[in-house]
Amino acid sequence: MSKKREDIIILIAVMIVLIGVVAFLVYTDYNSPTKRVERDVKAYLAQHYPDSDYEISSISFDDKYKNYIVSISSPSSADSWFTMTYDDDGTFMANSYEDQVVKKTNTAIRLSDEYAAAVKEALSAIPNCTVSAQAGRLLWSHPDDSHPDPRYIVSEELQLDGAYDLAVLGKQAGDIWLRVEVDYANGATVENLAQILLYVRKVLDEANLPFYQIRCRLNYRSGGNSKELVLDDFLYDDIYEEGLEERLLKALKH
Repeated sequence: MSKKREDIIILIAVMIVLIGVVAFLVYTDYNSPTKRVERDVKAYLAQHYPDSDYEISSISFDDKYKNYIVSISSPSSADSWFTMTYDDDGTFMANSYEDQVVKKTNTAIRLSDEYAAAVKEALSAIPNCTVSAQAGRLLWSHPDDSHPDPRYIVSEELQLDGAYDLAVLGKQAGDIWLRVEVDYANGATVENLAQILLYVRKVLDEANLPFYQIRCRLNYRSGGNSKELVLDDFLYDDIYEEGLEERLLKALKH
C-alpha cells in the first residue's frame, strides 16, 4: 500500500472517530436533565400561556435539595414571574404561578420593596441611626392565611403591575424598623426615645411616607455597659408631643 493511500485511510478513520465523538456529545447534551427540563418548560409555556410573552430567565441546580429551579419571567410585566421546579432527573415537581402571579404575591413584594427603599433613603439622613435594608416594609397577608389581620394589605386584591400611592399604603400597613446608637453620659431615658420618635415621624412625614407602626431599638452605654431600650409596635397615630412619654412608658412595660 502506498504511503499516500495509507495517509488517506488514517485521515478518514480520524474523521469518523471525530464525527462519532461529536455525535455522542450532541446526543448526551440533548438528553441531559437540563436540556430535558428546558424543552419541557418551553412546551408547558406554549401550552398553558400561549398568549403570553413568558420566557426562561435561568435554569439552576440546587445542590442542597437536588432539584432544578427554572425562573420564568415576562419582559412586559414586572409582576409576572414565577418558578418551576424539577427533580434531579428532570421530572416536574411544582409550579409557583398560582401563588406568585394569580394571587399577586409578586405585586405585594414589589410594593413593599418600593416602600422599604423610600423609607431607607429618608431615614439615612438621621444622625447615629443605623438603617438596615429592611428599614421599612408593608404588612400584607396572603389570601390563604387562615387568620388574616384586617389592617394588612391583601395581596389578591392588588392589581398586577398596578401603580399605588406609597403614602396611602404606608399609612395603612407601613412597618418601620429602626436601631439608633447613642452615647448619653447618664444613660438613655424615655424622654430621649420620645424625641427620637418625634424626629423620625417628622422626617418621614416630610418625605410623604407615613406608617402604621414602628419598632425601635435605642442602644446606649451606661456605666461602661451596653444597654437597650426596646419599643415594639408603637403606632404612628400615637407619636405626638402631648403625653408621649406616658404612652411610651406604658408600651415599654409590655
